[in-house]
Amino acid sequence: MSPILSPWTAQLAKRRPFELPGDVHADVAIVGAGIAGIATAAYILQDTRLSVALVDAGRIAHGATGHNAGQLVADFERSLSSMIDEYGIELSVRAQTEVEGGWIGVDWLMQTFGLRTPLHRCQGFAGFTTTSQVRAHLDAAALREKHGLQREPLLVAVGTEAERILRPEDESLIVRMPHSAVLRSLHTEDPAFIAAATSPKGCMNSALFCEELAGSLLAKLPDRLTLAEHLPVRTVVIDGGKVTVHTDGPSVSASHVVLCTNGFETVRIDHQDGPEIDGSFRRMVQGVVGYMGGYLAADGEPVSAVSYFRMNRDELDPENARYTYLTRRPYDHHSSRRTLLCLGGPERLLPDGASYDPSTPFPSDVDEEIDRAFRDTYFRAGEPDVTHVFRWHGVMGYTPTKIRCVGRDPRASSLLYNLGCNGVGILPSIAGGRRIAQILAGARLEPSLFDPAVQMEVAER
Repeated sequence: MSPILSPWTAQLAKRRPFELPGDVHADVAIVGAGIAGIATAAYILQDTRLSVALVDAGRIAHGATGHNAGQLVADFERSLSSMIDEYGIELSVRAQTEVEGGWIGVDWLMQTFGLRTPLHRCQGFAGFTTTSQVRAHLDAAALREKHGLQREPLLVAVGTEAERILRPEDESLIVRMPHSAVLRSLHTEDPAFIAAATSPKGCMNSALFCEELAGSLLAKLPDRLTLAEHLPVRTVVIDGGKVTVHTDGPSVSASHVVLCTNGFETVRIDHQDGPEIDGSFRRMVQGVVGYMGGYLAADGEPVSAVSYFRMNRDELDPENARYTYLTRRPYDHHSSRRTLLCLGGPERLLPDGASYDPSTPFPSDVDEEIDRAFRDTYFRAGEPDVTHVFRWHGVMGYTPTKIRCVGRDPRASSLLYNLGCNGVGILPSIAGGRRIAQILAGARLEPSLFDPAVQMEVAER
């Protein structure tokens, strides 16, 4: 079995790690140099005059950022209807709009800092196998249409159960197509799929994106950015308006600290002059390990991003449907240009108090599950032989609300968060970085579902 190696980290440059020269001071300390931390640093440096010290326990982007599926999607791991039911229309629609702003953020960062990381945009598809999944999607699409949010049509296979459950009010939300055409959109011949949702998606090596962005920031703003790798943070001490970040080596003193640690919650928070924070902080994010497999095929296939929803774990709860996802994009890291097929989906919850070890061997049963899903679904389309090259896993930070946590801790104004990817982290991380910079710049922002107070209220229940 091949080692744990993602196709994203395989492309990173071989270089000496960035180090702190000794104890340093900055206006803002950022813990975590994945896409959340580096995007946050970029927005702060560009939109304010504040200085930044960015530290990571490993190498840049070697956490979830370098061990994901590389898929860009402006959405949540829960339905808009459930968010509206729980939080109301105004807050829910605002949150969806802010996440969709991550697309603008990607373009802005690439243009502003001259990045050349390949970004492949495509029409994404999600295949459904049950009428409850179809119904849930149509109800969500109706809500999006009603509130002026971006909406794409549902492709309904003619003559299947999906067509038979349609209502007159669904007509503006669908496009009827032959069953074979729906299957072609999903790159499968499995007749179990009866409908396909469409949405804008993208594919990107987020690890390479971070490395390029960090290099550009250091080149352009060397006097305002300090970066250190392989420097685990043990404790963040908050004492009045002063923050001290204690590591295994030098310390960082700052006026503010931003935790961008996703699901790696090994940092202890010592709030010396206020209410206890550490315990509730640890309940805000739970680690979920996602497993992925990468296949190399012949060059020339178009970019695509597809999710496959099969039978629900609970047929009455479409949000908990079991699914896998597949992305396809160019991969030219090897000597000959190939197409990379990435399939993932198996997930396992980390036990309470357990830390994630990226070197953990890839479970053989998960490897078999991924390969079986790949061949049962994708190979039905008559693809040529492929080579199984990569197996990797990464930890995702899931909040109790399945909504990202971005903003100030209400108990300590010097402590901020941009964490909890909830399985859809790239675009929300970038949008969150912009929000953090706005907060530090003193902007008056409207209430948001991303506010830490919302996450804390749910975590304490």
